[in-house]
Amino acid sequence: SPTICQWYVSSLLAPVRAAAKEAIILHYMDDVLVCAPDDDVLATVLDLTIGVLVAAGFELQQDKIQRMPPWKYLGLEITKRTIVPQKLAIQTNIKTLADVHKLCGSLNWVRPWLGLSNEDLAPLFDLLKGGEELSSPRTLTPEARTALEKGQHLRSTRQASRYRPDLPFRFII
Repeated sequence: SPTICQWYVSSLLAPVRAAAKEAIILHYMDDVLVCAPDDDVLATVLDLTIGVLVAAGFELQQDKIQRMPPWKYLGLEITKRTIVPQKLAIQTNIKTLADVHKLCGSLNWVRPWLGLSNEDLAPLFDLLKGGEELSSPRTLTPEARTALEKGQHLRSTRQASRYRPDLPFRFII
């Protein structure tokens, strides 16, 4: 189960987190992101992280360990200065309910990073209604096409700046 996997990996990484308080270790399922204030700390923490995962029986593919930018993590591409959603191929030639499922799934994955609300995508989600077969025909409505265009525009323009823990943080609602 995903919950058990998340808990288990977290328990494996807990000693590494405790030993390297200045590092940030994020994980979701089998994706792990290790960040540190300098290259020496990063190398040490990365070696510790790899060591505990391998000792627990995980098989890591060396080509998946990313040591140089851009780094890819959970649908994001992290460069030295920015964080943007990874290039995502979105199929816009909708012909069936299965096509709509794929489209909505792709957009739903990047929706939080793009700042798209459920209301923004509602015309696309409306195409999912009905208990028909996945092969049943579907076409984009004008409203759904507008929602898709908004998502594509945001995908090409959205980015975030890198995290700077030394800067003061203010929360504004």
